[in-house]
Amino acid sequence: MIRVHQASPAAARQTVQRRSDTLEHRGHIATPKPRANGFTLLETTMALAVLGTALLLLIAVSFEVRRALERLDARREALFHLEMAHETLRAGEVRLESGPLLGLPAPGNRPPPQVEIEVIDSGPRLQRVVLRSLYSVHGNPHELALETLVYRP
Repeated sequence: MIRVHQASPAAARQTVQRRSDTLEHRGHIATPKPRANGFTLLETTMALAVLGTALLLLIAVSFEVRRALERLDARREALFHLEMAHETLRAGEVRLESGPLLGLPAPGNRPPPQVEIEVIDSGPRLQRVVLRSLYSVHGNPHELALETLVYRP
């Protein structure tokens, strides 16, 4: 005679759990293992690629900012020379003739811009004059112009 032993449901669950634990340690059951700490090679490579791209963009932006500052500095010097030329004309220190204006000081580390005077209308006392400041930045020529009226008694 065969005797069937009936176990309680809780005991059956414990037996199944013990068997699955022992099989899991032996590698027989394909259960997802918990993820190990750290990053995979793909994640690290992608992070480095994104970081490298960001650094390249920052370097490009910094070069553009430096070039823009150089352009602004050259423009500031050209405006300074136009103001000086205008003041010398107003003071009557220079004859009103068309041509280059020489003798202006050169502030800064680059050669001074060339300032030209062009007399447009030569009336009896009030004369229309255009002052031009010619300068270059990185080999590109630029020009600033100032049109004014000069009174000569």
